[in-house]
This record gives sequence, C-alpha cells and structure tokens, in this order.
Amino acid sequence: MKNNRFSPQETARRKRAEEKTAQEMSRNRLIQLFCLLFFLKVLLFDLLWCLDTTFSSFFYPIAYLSKSILALLLTLPLVLRAPRWVEAVVALATDLFLVANLLYFRTYYTAIPLESYALAGNLRDFTASVTESLRWPDLLFPLSTAAALLAARRMPQPRLPRRGLVRYANALLLSSLLTAALLVGKGGFRRSYEAMLVHRQLSATTTYSLFGTLLYEALRERVEFTPELAGEVERWLAAGRPAADAEEAAEGLSAGGGSAAGEEATGRGHSMADALSTGSDGEEADAPRTGALADAPHAAHPDTGLKPHSAAQPGTDSSIGPDAHSPAPAVTRPSAHPATRPKTLPGDRRRVVVIFVESLESWVLERSVEGQELTPCLNRLLHEERTLYAPQVVTQVKGGRSIDAQLLVTTGLLPLENGCWSARCPHTAYPSLVKAFRQRHPGARALLFTPDKEIVWNQMIVITGDHEGLASERPALASSAAGRGLVSEGRFTPLIVVNAPAAMRCTDTVGQIDIYPTLLDLLGLDDYHWHGLGRSLLRADAPRAAVDPRLERVGAAVDSTTEQHLRQAWSLSDRIIRSDYFRHTGRE
Repeated sequence: MKNNRFSPQETARRKRAEEKTAQEMSRNRLIQLFCLLFFLKVLLFDLLWCLDTTFSSFFYPIAYLSKSILALLLTLPLVLRAPRWVEAVVALATDLFLVANLLYFRTYYTAIPLESYALAGNLRDFTASVTESLRWPDLLFPLSTAAALLAARRMPQPRLPRRGLVRYANALLLSSLLTAALLVGKGGFRRSYEAMLVHRQLSATTTYSLFGTLLYEALRERVEFTPELAGEVERWLAAGRPAADAEEAAEGLSAGGGSAAGEEATGRGHSMADALSTGSDGEEADAPRTGALADAPHAAHPDTGLKPHSAAQPGTDSSIGPDAHSPAPAVTRPSAHPATRPKTLPGDRRRVVVIFVESLESWVLERSVEGQELTPCLNRLLHEERTLYAPQVVTQVKGGRSIDAQLLVTTGLLPLENGCWSARCPHTAYPSLVKAFRQRHPGARALLFTPDKEIVWNQMIVITGDHEGLASERPALASSAAGRGLVSEGRFTPLIVVNAPAAMRCTDTVGQIDIYPTLLDLLGLDDYHWHGLGRSLLRADAPRAAVDPRLERVGAAVDSTTEQHLRQAWSLSDRIIRSDYFRHTGRE
C-alpha cells in the first residue's frame, strides 16, 4: 500500500507556503475592496445619469471595460504601497467629482467642461440651486466610501509581491488592449465618440466615462477648417430650405455675404462679443448683458404704414412710453402659422430692444392662482394690437446657459456640444443680428445694458427667457398637488414681440434657434447673407418641431429626413464655431 504521508520537512514547507499565500491574499484584499468600490461607484454614476436619459450605454462592452480601467487606476496608490489614507482621499475626491458632474448634468445635460473647473468659486452665488439639485441616491457615494474605510480597518496594509504586480499589470493591460481593439474597429476614439454624439449624445459620457469625455474635449478644442466642412455647411443649409431660398442663400454665400457698405459698417475680424459690447464710436456700453439695443438714425419710410406718433394711443401699455408707433392696419391674428407668408413684411423698425428675462417660462403667462394673475404686465402686452406671441419656444441652451441664449437669438447658431462658446472660442467671428442691422442702417449703435429707470421707447421690443428655470425639479413639481395643471412638463420659454409689423399668436412648437431668422424678417433684414440654422416663424415651410439639447424632438411629428436634419444642426453648429467658419469664408 502506497504511503501518501509527507515527510515532516515537506509538511512544514507546505504549511509555510499556505500561510504565505493566505497572508498575501489578506494583504491583497484591501486592493480588491477598493477596486470593487470604484467600479461600483462609476456604475452607480452611470445609473443615476441614465435615469434622465437612456440606458443604452449599458449594452456596450466598452462601457464596462472603461470602468474596469478606471477602477484599476484609482487603486494604484495601494498597489504602490502608499498609506491607506491616500486611498481614502482618492475615494472622497472621486465622490466629489462624480456628484458634481451629476448636479451639473441635471441642469445643463452635459458633463462639466474643462474650463469650468477653474470657475468653482462662482458656486457661492448659486448655493441654493446646487443643494436643490441633490437627490437622496447621491448620498450613496460618500456612504460607500465610509463603509469601505470601516471594512478596511481590519485588513493589513497591502504589499504586493512581484507576482501580484504582474497580475495587476496584466489585468490593466488586457482591459486596455480590448478597449483599444474595440475603438480601432470603430475608427478610433475620436470618431467613435463623435458617432455616439450624433446618435446617442447623452450616452457618450456613460459609455466612455467622464475621463473619456474630458479627453475628447481636450482633443477637439479647435476644429480645423477644411473645404469639406464648408461644403457640408452649404449642403445642410440647402437641404433645409425651399429651392428659391436655397438659390438665394447660395448666391449670398458665394458672394461672401453682404454689400461693401455692410462690410465697412460691421468691420472684419470682430467677434459677436465685440459687436454687442461697443457702440459705433468704439466706446464700451454702460453695463452687461440683460438687453440689446440696436438704434439706427431715424428717416422717413414711405408706404410702410408705420409712422412715428407723438402721443400714446388708446390700448397701448403706458410702460412702453408715449412715443409708441401708431396702431397698424388691421391684421388677422391667427392661432397658428398661416398657409403662406410674405418674404419681407411691410414696415420697418429703426430701433429694437431684446430683453432676456432670467429663467422665464411660458406656463406662467396668462395664468392666475387664487384669482391673482402671475404676470399681469406681460399679459397686457400679449393683447396689444401689434404683439407677436409664441409660447412654445423650446429652450436649447447648454453649458453656457444665458450666454448661449444670446448666441441663439443674435447669431442663429446652436451652442457648443460641450462647454461655453464665449470661453472656448473667444476670437471666433460671427455674423449677427447687429451686423445685419448695421448693414441696412450704417451708423447704427449696439449696446448691452441693464435698465434701472424709466425709459421712453419708440421701438420694437423683444422679450424672451434665456432658459428654463426648473431643471431636474420639473417632473416632481409638475406632478405635485400644487403644480399639477399649472407647471408645464415641457421646457418652453415665450417669445413676445411688442410693436411688431404683424401681430400673430403662434401655438406651434419652435426652438430658440428660430428667433434669429424671425427677427430678421420682422426688421426687414431678410436680405442679410446669414439666416441662421433655424427657420422664421413667419415662413410657411418652417417645421413645427425643434430638437432640444438632449437631441430629442419636441413638437409635431415630422418625417425622418427632417428630424435627422434638425439633429445634425447641433454638431454642425459646434464645428462652425470651433473652426471659425465665418472668418475663413469671409462671411462674418
């Protein structure tokens, strides 16, 4: 019978080996704990992000590979035998990073841009908004760190032998190689990320992680202008217009846009910020950004039917002042777009004021609570004889918020997909409503101001909100007992044009991008070479829908071609701004 017993020396050796293995496993347990902790934290972040969007990123293998790589990298201090308090700091910093991006996303529907991290001090002015964006599940981030630290108290400090280091490196290398192989199959990181932006924009961050988003932003800070980009812009513009408009646009673009007088009036190489912050004599305006005034030298306009009047007319709102224009000839006030619209409306306006009202939403207008009107003054303006009113304007701002609204209304461009255009592209040249006005009226001034006293107006006044104001709190408020039937579930801001050449009430859904071409039409500036990426409310061919910052269609159903065209405008506008398209083509 064969003896299976080992010699005393062999038994002792085996026992020592088992104890060493057990000791190594005990020491590695801390690394395994924190590696699992970081993986679950990023998974929780994705889950909370996707609650407001789509869970499509959970079906991509690369999403799990990116989480694995992050978890391994974040445990590197322990692998390198750093004190465990260093790993605790890394865990808490990760919590802060993830929660901050969730709060930002719930308002702006994007991750925090790179340049915004340097502006964290501005949060002291928005403490209430930040705390109101917090949700109970957000507490799971610091609580998970606290639980891991408590569990780690009984675990020895890890000291990986060479074999353990090799295993760690192999795991990191394998995850990286698999990720790289998937990216190569999709044309590289940048191309695959951009493809995700086109089809599932809000899933890009959860698929490639926050760090992948920051890497993408760093790689595409500027976009190179190419003839291919210029051709793509012209094809997009032509595809969204009727044949007559497309021919006219092509002629204007090929001519470089604008007359010589217009170019002389606007100048070249000036950004929109320059145009809005200085007067015609180059002096700075008195105050920042709450309104824009275009003021042209007054002249007679025969056959317009709109003449200056020296006294207030019955039915006008006294807050506008005694020099309001006399009432227009009778104009039908349709409930929606009429079947046809004149290309240039009769009448002209020599002065226009654009007022951006902070977080103004449409649902507060023409509403009463307990017998008290919420907006009595604005309600009176809505019933003026010369008021154009569109309550269903989809807010399309992103990370720039109020400054994005200025971009939309004054240039007809959509904001950047990530970050604020004024910070990222401060020297980009833009065509604008101001430049169109100066082209028609040489010597006109453009000012930004904050009104703090009564002013007598004799011009067209445009009132609109810069963005919606409820953010992630909207669903809860709209479904609450007090808000049901009062608070709108849609993110709409109103467009009110007082003393407009033609009065109308448009109940169709439009976007903020459509305000710019509408103002061009109302001001008789539709011969300007740049009509923006939207469509005027006064044009019968305008789509009755808009695409919001989440790339979701809002409004009437449209055919798939039109819907895709509206979505493509977001990425196209981003490249127009980053490449300084208008300066390169001489059309600024």
